[in-house]
Amino acid sequence: MSAAVWQLDTNILLAATIAPERLPDEIAELLRDPDKTVSFSTASIWEVAIKRLLNRKSFDFNPADAHQLAVETGFA
Repeated sequence: MSAAVWQLDTNILLAATIAPERLPDEIAELLRDPDKTVSFSTASIWEVAIKRLLNRKSFDFNPADAHQLAVETGFA
């Protein structure tokens, strides 16, 4: 049996890398499951870049930092 692959949406990606304590317990457990590969899409990093370019005061995430944190967290 092959391992399951989970692809994160942008909101979960940011929460998991920047504020994992905000994730619901059920999601946090799924992300820690060693039988699952957790991945993120280039589209999520692109979305972070676009939102940053819109200069929203409530959105101050750097796309390069988001990518680096995702990789350091172990997401594929």
